[in-house]
Amino acid sequence: MPHHSFRKYEVVEIVKLSQAPKAYEGSSLNKRAPVLGDRGTIVEVLSAPKVDTCFVVECVEPDGGTAWLADFSAEELAPVADVSCRK
Repeated sequence: MPHHSFRKYEVVEIVKLSQAPKAYEGSSLNKRAPVLGDRGTIVEVLSAPKVDTCFVVECVEPDGGTAWLADFSAEELAPVADVSCRK
């Protein structure tokens, strides 16, 4: 099954963690590791010939601070259809 074509600044949900939680702790900004169901924004798309594309995703807490910043493969992410602001 082909993967969704993710774009920079797209909101995504974490649907799979292919590695141990420690592997996602690459940034000193992280307050916690990502968990299934977390939502975040793709802040960078890293690609190179003969290498799978990697998506750098940031999850922000309600106060605006970074909860985590981590790299994911396409199969670990799902697009979020409804990201509208609500009162």
